[in-house]
Order: sequence, then C-alpha cells, then structure tokens
Amino acid sequence: MFADIHDLLAKLRLEEFSDVVRHGPDVTLSPFRANYLCGMVEYAAGLKGVRPPSWTADVAPLRDPWFGTDLKSLRLHLLTNSPAPFRRRNIFIDSSVGTRV
Repeated sequence: MFADIHDLLAKLRLEEFSDVVRHGPDVTLSPFRANYLCGMVEYAAGLKGVRPPSWTADVAPLRDPWFGTDLKSLRLHLLTNSPAPFRRRNIFIDSSVGTRV
C-alpha cells in the first residue's frame, strides 16, 4: 500500500498535489499506518514547497519509536538521518518520497 502511495506522491505535479491530499483517509488506520501516511504526505509537501494538509496535524505521533530495521547497529544512523517529518512522528527510516531502499 505504501509503495503505491509513494509512487503517486512522487509523480504528482504541484498543481495536483493539494487536490489529491486535501482530505485525509476515509478509513480508520492503525496509529503506525496513520503516522507513516502523514509522514509521507508532509515530506512530499516539503519537497513541493507547500504546506501539508491540516488533517496531518490531527494525527498524534507514535508513543514509542518505530525503527525500519531490527538491527540495533543501524539505529543511530536512523535516528540521525530519518527525514524530519518521520522523526517528528517517532518513525525512523532512511528513505522517503522520491527514493526507495
């Protein structure tokens, strides 16, 4: 699911972006999925130089950190290199919209 959303956000032109992300999802997502989606949308908004949609501010960050790997040796790297929108949401990854691992 996130790969498809990634591809959509990465290819949207500036004119299309605000229309596509204007409203949040119309289904209930788990806290992790809601935060990951918000992180993607906020990151893409930053790349496009626009404000993220207001609904993303309504999603509270994860209470506990989530790391994109179980390898403890990579956690410091993820803590320092995760994109800011994901760090604010307590999600630690090393790539986002426009890049893939």
